[in-house]
Amino acid sequence: MSRYFRWQLFSLIALASPFTLLADEGDVASTAKKKDVPAKVSKGASGEPIDLFQAMEQDLVAVDFIPKDATEANVIFRSKSDKPVTIKLPETFAAVPVLAQGGMGMGGMGMGGMGMGGGMFELQPDKARKLKVVTVCLEHGKKDPNPRVKYKMVRLDEFNPDKKVAEVCKALGYGQIQQNTAQAAAWHYANGLSWKEMAAKPRVVSQYTGVQMWFSQFELQNAMQFTQKVDKTIQSEKYTSGESRSESEAIK
Repeated sequence: MSRYFRWQLFSLIALASPFTLLADEGDVASTAKKKDVPAKVSKGASGEPIDLFQAMEQDLVAVDFIPKDATEANVIFRSKSDKPVTIKLPETFAAVPVLAQGGMGMGGMGMGGMGMGGGMFELQPDKARKLKVVTVCLEHGKKDPNPRVKYKMVRLDEFNPDKKVAEVCKALGYGQIQQNTAQAAAWHYANGLSWKEMAAKPRVVSQYTGVQMWFSQFELQNAMQFTQKVDKTIQSEKYTSGESRSESEAIK
C-alpha cells in the first residue's frame, strides 16, 4: 500500500438509475422519478417527501457515511422519528470528518447523483437502510479514506462550489461516464491536473509486476471529450444569465 498514490477528498456517486436501497434485511426500496416529486417539500410527515438535508437538520434522520476505499462507500440511513419519513435524495452532497483529531490527514468528500435528483424512499422507525455508492477523488495526492474515521454529510456546494465538479458527479451518478473516466475529469477540474500529467501517472509501481498506469488512453480521451462538453454547457449558461457579458463589460 505504501507504493500507492493516495488521496483525501472524494466525490461519492450513487450507482446509475434505477438505484437500489437495501434495508438491513435485504429488501429493496421503491424509487420515484423527478416528475413525481411535489414542488413543495414537506416537513417529513408519513408519505410526504422531505429533502435529506432538511430531515437531518430537523433531527428526523441520522446518516452514517462509511468509506470502503477510494472508489466506493456505504451510506446508512436511520430514522430518528417515531413515524415513517419519506426522504427525497439530493443530486449532490459531500462528507467531511466530524473531528479534526479523529480525521487527522483525512479530508472531506464530495458526492453526487444520489437518487438522480428525484429518488425517494420511506424510512421506517428503528429500521436502517443502506445505499452503496461509487466514488471519485476531489483532492489529488492525499490519503485514502479511513472507515474508522467518522464523517458527516454536507451540501456539495458548501465544500466545492465549482459547477463543473458537480457536473462530473451528476454524470457518474447517471451512469453517463465510467468511474475512472470521471476521476480524470474530477482531478482536471478540482485540482488542475493536466491530461499529460494524468497520462504519466502510475497507480502501482512494483518490482514484481512492473508499473500499472492509473488511466488508459481510452479513459483519458473520454474524459477530455466529456470536459469539453461540460465547458460548453457552463459557458452557455453563463452567457444566458448575462454573466459573461458583465465580465466583458468589466474588462472594457
